[in-house]
Amino acid sequence: MTENQGKSPSPRRRRKRRRNSLSPSTADTSAGEPIKTVGGSDENDGAQTKPRSGRPRRRRNEALVQLEEQRQQRDGKPNSNRDARGPRDSAAQNGRGNGGGGKQESQSCAGIVDIRKDGTGFLRQPSNDLMAKDSDPMLPKALVKRLALKNGSLIEGSGFCSSGHQSARINKIETIDGQTPNEYRRNKSFKKRTVIDPDFHYELGLHPQEGQLSMRVIDLLSPIGRGQRALLVAPPRTGKTTIMMDIASAMEALYPDVHLIVLLIDERP
Repeated sequence: MTENQGKSPSPRRRRKRRRNSLSPSTADTSAGEPIKTVGGSDENDGAQTKPRSGRPRRRRNEALVQLEEQRQQRDGKPNSNRDARGPRDSAAQNGRGNGGGGKQESQSCAGIVDIRKDGTGFLRQPSNDLMAKDSDPMLPKALVKRLALKNGSLIEGSGFCSSGHQSARINKIETIDGQTPNEYRRNKSFKKRTVIDPDFHYELGLHPQEGQLSMRVIDLLSPIGRGQRALLVAPPRTGKTTIMMDIASAMEALYPDVHLIVLLIDERP
């Protein structure tokens, strides 16, 4: 190898030199003619940057011009789509303020509270045997939580019927179990009340009847007092119904001022 061959440039350097040799700037400077550039870049640089930066800018400018033309057309036409949407939006806002039903009058609602697992409640109607129906008024979750409502309470109030729904939405409660909401809040729950022991003993063994001996045993072993709860537990066919009948007959005969109610659940009449 000769010295010139050993010092020959790489192929990449040759390409760079060719581009520099072919660029118009070197050619013009060698000829002694001045170069006129726009924006400080030559023609080759502009040709390289046009597909990258020139086209998107043109598209953006065209889009802006189209938007301005559309705005001018809308301003010139009063019956445009945006103007037509104006009353709809205002009506929708008015409807949201009144529970979604626009300018509707409030309607009175009453029923028995039935609270679901998610916290919302409904007012079931006794005329429908407290069965769930789509027309039952709804109690919002926030209202149920704020007033600490419970299942089975009798509520009277008012609400609005929103568009697209058959049931009314309660927004005001007037009475809860015959009391105002403020009075209802002061009530203590049954578990927090003070326990009072029975102060009167119903002696049932004094009434002469077939089951008088059984009533005498009850007076001695498990006496029945006023305000007391009792539970009768026994295997089937051992005489539970007979004992209940003897208790009822003795109560009617010895204590006529007592109002006696017998409720048989899941039993044939």
